[in-house]
Amino acid sequence: MSSKVKPAIVGFVQHLQHAGFEVFCPRLPTCDEAKRLTADMFADAQVVRDQVISLIDKSREVIMLLHSYGGAVGTEAAKGLSASERATRGLKGGIVHLIYMCGFMLQVGECVGGASLPRPDPDPVESDAATSTTFLCEPPIELF
Repeated sequence: MSSKVKPAIVGFVQHLQHAGFEVFCPRLPTCDEAKRLTADMFADAQVVRDQVISLIDKSREVIMLLHSYGGAVGTEAAKGLSASERATRGLKGGIVHLIYMCGFMLQVGECVGGASLPRPDPDPVESDAATSTTFLCEPPIELF
C-alpha cells in the first residue's frame, strides 16, 4: 500500500477504530425489518458497493473484512473495484485486500446454501506466487 493514510476498512468496527482505522459497516437491506422479505444478496451487495465507491472516489484504499454471508456479499460488491484494476485505467484508490473470516468465497452462480452441501475430500491449498493469492478449497471444516 502506497498511501501514508491508513486504508479504510469495511467490517468489525470498535476494535479497528481503537487501532486508528476509519471503519464502515453498512446496514444491509436483508437485515432491515421493513425490507428483509424483498431484499436479496444483490441488494446487500449494492449497498456495500456504494459505500466502497464513495471511498475510492476519494482515492482511498479499502480493505474489506468479510464474515460469513458477508463473504458472498462483499465478493459481489467488489467486482471491478480492485486498486490494480483501477490503476490500469489511471485511477487511484480501490480495494487492496479482501479478507474472508469464516466467510463464503463462492464460485460464479453458486449460492450460500449450496456451498454448505457435502463435497469430496479437499484438494491441497494452492498459491499463485505471481499474484500473492491463496486459494482455499472446500469443505472449510476440514481445513479449519
